[in-house]
Amino acid sequence: MRKTLAALAVTAGLAGGALIGAPILSAAAPGDPKPESTPAESRAKADRQGWAKKALADLVAKGTITQAQADAVESALKEARPDREGKHRGARRQALVVSAQVLGIEPMALRAELKTGKTVAAVAQAKGVDVQKVIDALVREGTARLAKAVADGKLTQAQADKRLAALPALVATFVNSPHPAADPTP
Repeated sequence: MRKTLAALAVTAGLAGGALIGAPILSAAAPGDPKPESTPAESRAKADRQGWAKKALADLVAKGTITQAQADAVESALKEARPDREGKHRGARRQALVVSAQVLGIEPMALRAELKTGKTVAAVAQAKGVDVQKVIDALVREGTARLAKAVADGKLTQAQADKRLAALPALVATFVNSPHPAADPTP
């Protein structure tokens, strides 16, 4: 009984972690080029991808679950995992690119400004660009991405409508909040 509860707890924790934190702008545009990763980023990605397998292997080693149970949990997680790898990062990258286009600067220049603690709104004001133009462009981009996600069957219309309702607030937060890490790299 304890082994079954432990396996269920691991499964729930792993599945819950995969579903938490989906950004509203999470429907990455197809064809967006993926930046080349550094060796450190590749290792970090491998660490993130292997954590579930390691956790299950530890439970098998402790005798909490059997190898067959671990294999079943791993298989179920792979099948249930949404195809979302890197989409949050891609959506933020796209928001940075769209903002830079409206501001008339290169994305890397905007990134450099954000690294100093400035907000997108502060950069817009310094460039003499109406902040509302940046917000409107980001809302249009997000709306288009949500429509594409519905058309591609990745979201239901109800899910898209819910995200669309929250989109202006999310965009306003992105534009008016500092991004000192200025991640991701465009």
